[in-house]
Amino acid sequence: MNSSQSRINWGMFLLGLIVIALGISIIIVNAGEAIYNSFYSLAWPSTNGRVIRSGVLVEQGDAQHPGNHYRAQVEYQYMVGNQQLTGGTVYFGCCIGGQAQQEAIVQRYPSNGRVAVYYDPNDPINSVLEKGFNFEALSTWLLFGTGIILAGFLCLEKGKRKTVA
Repeated sequence: MNSSQSRINWGMFLLGLIVIALGISIIIVNAGEAIYNSFYSLAWPSTNGRVIRSGVLVEQGDAQHPGNHYRAQVEYQYMVGNQQLTGGTVYFGCCIGGQAQQEAIVQRYPSNGRVAVYYDPNDPINSVLEKGFNFEALSTWLLFGTGIILAGFLCLEKGKRKTVA
């Protein structure tokens, strides 16, 4: 009589659990922080500022991350009381993405342009140009984290399917 039994490949099963935990952590930490700061910033006061540097940084990819990666860099100065401060946050979760998206951010904030700067009254060094919720920033972290979670579930499935004859 020939029967087959399913056995768990514990190494693959544990790898799957670790990968799922990593994906959940990425979503909680990054998306959670962006959501928290986005809503918290709605109550921040504003002050006038000036963009001192604006451009798109092009980073060369490597074997694990091929192709070019684009990052909008917008640096601005602003005054709170008698203190001159420098910031670099356009919106929470910003600014890595496609070339066109990053160039659009830079076009909105050209060098020497005047801007409204929103700052945390309890910690004025914490500032942003676009307060509130930004769906692009949230969706990036949610998609990235979800992809990692799905990879973890594939590992779990592969770990469950070891069959011994």
